[in-house]
Amino acid sequence: MYLAVFHCNIQFSLLESGRRCEIIKNSYLPLFTGLIDKNLKSNIALTGFTADYLRENSPECCVLLSEMVKRGITEILATPYAHSILPNYPPEHGVRSLQ
Repeated sequence: MYLAVFHCNIQFSLLESGRRCEIIKNSYLPLFTGLIDKNLKSNIALTGFTADYLRENSPECCVLLSEMVKRGITEILATPYAHSILPNYPPEHGVRSLQ
């Protein structure tokens, strides 16, 4: 049985791109480390954009995720490459994203 599903979307709620590394440092790294340290089972959903961003900007997160999968305490769940929160965008952006 898995403890929880964590949704990692570095684009969430139009987060300013300059704050992404801060979110990784203060949220993702402690979360991943804590799950490993306590051997807690979880599912982690990553957008494709987040996976690419972590690979380029936080290789330590990728190492932790790999270790979690190796230990059998985490399943990685796939989500769309970009998973925007459409109500945060002007309506024309939402329409364009559906075309």
